[in-house]
Amino acid sequence: MRESFSIPLIILFGFLLLACATETCAAGTLGQLDEQRLRQTVDSLYGSPYRYGGRSREGFDCSGFVGTVFQDQGIELPRSSREMYRVGDPVKRNQLAVGDLVFFRTRGRRRGVSHVGIVNGPDSFVHANTRRGVITERLTDPYWKARYVGARRVATPVSPPPAQELAEDSYPFNTSSLVNIPTIALCPGKGLSALSFATGLRGNVAISPEFTFMNRLQAGASVRLRRAVGTGTPSIAVPSIRAKLRINEQVGQIPGFAIGFDSGKDELTYSAASGDSVASSPRRGLFAVGSGTLVYPRSFFLGRGTGHAGASLSSFAGNGIKRNLSFFMGVDQQLLQRMTLLGEIDNIMGVGGWRANVGARFSITDDAVLEYAVLHMAGDNIRPDKVLKFSFSVPY
Repeated sequence: MRESFSIPLIILFGFLLLACATETCAAGTLGQLDEQRLRQTVDSLYGSPYRYGGRSREGFDCSGFVGTVFQDQGIELPRSSREMYRVGDPVKRNQLAVGDLVFFRTRGRRRGVSHVGIVNGPDSFVHANTRRGVITERLTDPYWKARYVGARRVATPVSPPPAQELAEDSYPFNTSSLVNIPTIALCPGKGLSALSFATGLRGNVAISPEFTFMNRLQAGASVRLRRAVGTGTPSIAVPSIRAKLRINEQVGQIPGFAIGFDSGKDELTYSAASGDSVASSPRRGLFAVGSGTLVYPRSFFLGRGTGHAGASLSSFAGNGIKRNLSFFMGVDQQLLQRMTLLGEIDNIMGVGGWRANVGARFSITDDAVLEYAVLHMAGDNIRPDKVLKFSFSVPY
C-alpha cells in the first residue's frame, strides 16, 4: 500500500515545487534600469499611433509599447498587461519612480487589469492611448485616478534617480493652435471640449467652444462681441466656424499633418497720417499644416519644443472675389513645467504682407490655461494688438 501512494505523492510534491519556483521568478526585479536610455527610447517612439497587438513604430498597444521599451533595456516582459502585473515588486503610490509600471482597470472592476504604462515623471506616465497613440498623461487625471490598480517595479535604477526632472514631464495642457496659426493638435484630453475667452485692446471679446470627435476631427465656432469692454456701443459680429481633420500624428521623424477650414477674420488697425482705420482680413480659409517635435537635449528648464508650418488659401472681397495664398510658420517651446512660449510668422507672401505674433501660455491647472499675446508686431503700418485669453476643458 505504501508503494502505491508513493508515486502520486512524488508527483504532487513536484507540482508544489514548480508552483513555488514560478512564484519566485515573478518576485523581485528583473534587471537594472538605465533611466537616460529609457527616456531616449520613449522619445523616439513618442507620437506613434495605437494599434491593437502592435509592437512597432507603425503602431503599439499598451503592453506592446511597454514591452518594446524594456526590451531595449535587455528586459523581457510578458506580453499582456495582466501578466506584467504578476512580475516585479509592488510599489506604493507615493513611492513611484521613473521606470515603474502602473496598471489600470479600464474594462470594469470584474475584468481586472487591462492597461499598463510607464512612470516618466512626478504624477505622470507614458503609454499607448487607444485614441491618441503614445503620449504622456497625468496620474491625477480623474479618469486614470479612478481606474488605478497598482504599480510594479521590474527594474532597479543603475543609480539613484536625479532630483531634477524634465520640464515636459509635468506640462498638462495642450491647445489646438499657437497665437493665431493652426497646428495638428486637437482639443486636450480624452473626449473633451475646450472653451476660450479672449479680449483685445479694442474691447472685443471672443467666445470660442471646440469639440473633438474620435481624436481625429475637431469642430468649433467663435462668437465675437464687439466693444463689449470699454466705450462704444456693443454689437455681435457674424459668428465664424472652423473644422480640422488630423491625418496623422508624428511617427519618428515623420511630422504629423492636418487639413482644415477657418472662416474667422482678423480686425487690423492701420496707421496713417490722416488717422487710424480698421479693416477686416480673412484669417485662414482652407489650410494645411504640418507639426514636428524639435530634437535637442532637454532639462528641468527647457522642455519639449514643436515646429509648425503650413499654407492657407482664403478669399476676400475687393474688385470682385480675390484669392489669397499665403504661408505660415511657428514654434512653441515649453519652459519649466507650466509655461510655454509661442512665436509665429503669418500671412507670408500674402495680401497685406506678413505679420509676426508672440505669446506666453501659463497652465494654471491641468484643465485651464491663461495666455497673453501681442499680435501684428511686424507688419505694413499695422498697429499691434494685445490679447488676453483664458481656456479650459470640460468633459462631455
